[in-house]
Amino acid sequence: MKKKLPIILVAVLVVAGGAYKFVLAKPAVVKKKVDGEVYVLPKDFLINLSGGRFVKLDVALVIPDGSAAPAGGGELITGIAHAASYLGYDKPDSFRRARTRHPIPGEGKTSDGRPCWTPQVLRSWQSRRKIAGNRTPAASQASRRGRGHRPGGLARRPGRPVRRGRR
Repeated sequence: MKKKLPIILVAVLVVAGGAYKFVLAKPAVVKKKVDGEVYVLPKDFLINLSGGRFVKLDVALVIPDGSAAPAGGGELITGIAHAASYLGYDKPDSFRRARTRHPIPGEGKTSDGRPCWTPQVLRSWQSRRKIAGNRTPAASQASRRGRGHRPGGLARRPGRPVRRGRR
């Protein structure tokens, strides 16, 4: 019993310390590193130095809370789900993939790290993208008619090589 006593005391102290840390202790006050909103400029700057060297800089602006409204009309679209619903995407994941393939110039970040855009930036980005939904019906029908059409009415089956010459 005397050999087990130190082990039991250590176990009781560990349990008591864990209970204090997770249940009874007040959460630590987290000081914000930046006071305000952080707006990251969409393009980086390339500065030529002497000797053929250069520096590439990314620039961010700290805008104090409540001091300035965004340039695109006063409201920000924050987060992928909100932007996807604003642009008419069925699923936020579709917008996320499109944004990964075609980065949006003018994208900012909120103080909690979420992406944000002005409505004007999102509309401009969507209008410049070439997507299947932007095709005109006549153009899509013309491209469908031309696909798979071969002289003599013989359409090539997918996965089979095209034969040239005699059969």
